[in-house]
Amino acid sequence: MILVTGGSGLLGSHLLLELVREHEEVVALKRPTSDLEEVKRVFSYYSGEADELFKLIDWVDADLLNYADVERVMIDIDQVYHCAATVSFQPRDRQWMIDYNTQSTANIVNACMATSVDKLLHVSSSSAIGRSPEGSPADESMIWAHTKSSTGYSVSKFKSEMEVWRGIEEGLKAVIVNPTIILGPGFWNRGSSSMFSRVAGGLKFATPGVTGYVGVQDVVSTMTQLMDSDISGERFILNSGDFSFREVFEMIAVALGRAGESGRSSRSGKSGRAGESGRSSRSGESGRAGALGRTGESGESGRSSRSGKSGRADESVSLKSVKPSTLRLLSRLDALAGFFTRKRRITSEHVRAAFGEAHFSSEKIQKAIGMEFTPVEKVIENVAGYYRTDNIGKA
Repeated sequence: MILVTGGSGLLGSHLLLELVREHEEVVALKRPTSDLEEVKRVFSYYSGEADELFKLIDWVDADLLNYADVERVMIDIDQVYHCAATVSFQPRDRQWMIDYNTQSTANIVNACMATSVDKLLHVSSSSAIGRSPEGSPADESMIWAHTKSSTGYSVSKFKSEMEVWRGIEEGLKAVIVNPTIILGPGFWNRGSSSMFSRVAGGLKFATPGVTGYVGVQDVVSTMTQLMDSDISGERFILNSGDFSFREVFEMIAVALGRAGESGRSSRSGKSGRAGESGRSSRSGESGRAGALGRTGESGESGRSSRSGKSGRADESVSLKSVKPSTLRLLSRLDALAGFFTRKRRITSEHVRAAFGEAHFSSEKIQKAIGMEFTPVEKVIENVAGYYRTDNIGKA
């Protein structure tokens, strides 16, 4: 029997679909307040029997901070995929997020050992990978170190990994994956998928910060292959390629049919190849740091069908660049507004990510299982097709 945490998210929903197709018994943990309609929508993208497949999942309410809850659901479980994590870049949520992600992972690890689970696969993040030396991409050997610019999310993912490594030292069979920003269809108003909503809504500006991207189906495929292998006590970066926020938003714009728009400057051409060198921090948040100037309404470009023909060589979009000084000013103004609203839209973490560079090597996983990642542009074209279908005719 297989257990999945975080099954109501983008990655978890795609993983669940793959698992119920291949296995009879799959248990998914959720919060009592979780909305599963987006999970059903994801299933419908790939199967005409979405409802039947969804009913095969045994959904169980559980509090990952309650060890008794976690151990109870682990009984008779053979494999555990731990995808659940909280993500927030709000300053007020920082310590809570660190505590939640770390303690929930500790409970998962302890329960796996207490109930003799065969294997644990933990979903970490590229933000828990150490910085690369000048002139080289980061790989799995690079140890993360806390700095003044470390995001709360990266701290939480590093500490969560430490709990898994503790379990491995105590005899638990486990493997860790460190995906970069995951792109996939569904959940259009949150996480990385909201990048498509912002572009469809008329995004005009973007920043040059660089980080890695990977397709959700490639992540799922890698996870299931690692789970079914004898590999344990290792971690693997999952990355298709490194691109600037601006390049990714421009690719999304083309895929959504906004070709022909232009800003004042063109792409630098220095990013977009997996394995280039980088200098500063990871973004950790699915593109919000790189996006400014949204106008219009979501679904603006939702007229065309899922043809897969977007992104032709004669199509291009060039967004306007944002200067660091401009974004810092906006962040300060946002901080003032946040004093009254209790919510920030542009934090100092966003600003650092918007102009930082992070490059990643996926050579280790390619050698370990022969993984070949789908090019990022192809992933974007595919996801944009689902976005158009979901938003046809919407104002």
